[in-house]
Amino acid sequence: MFESLLFQMRGQGLKVGLGEWLAFQQGLTGGLAGTIGELYGLGRALLVHSEAHFDQYDRAFHAALAGIELDPVLS
Repeated sequence: MFESLLFQMRGQGLKVGLGEWLAFQQGLTGGLAGTIGELYGLGRALLVHSEAHFDQYDRAFHAALAGIELDPVLS
């Protein structure tokens, strides 16, 4: 479901490895992101290597997930 975020991040020039992406997926499966804010924080913590890349992550996150609401049953 969140592959768009991965592709948007790579489109912004951010390098996201398989291990990081799997950790992000495990966090989602483990219920660490029940709100958009938590999803944003989880992704930024696990997928962004440097504070210098926060703006690129913000643009990718917005492009991939603008207007999406998380279903509490799935989270």
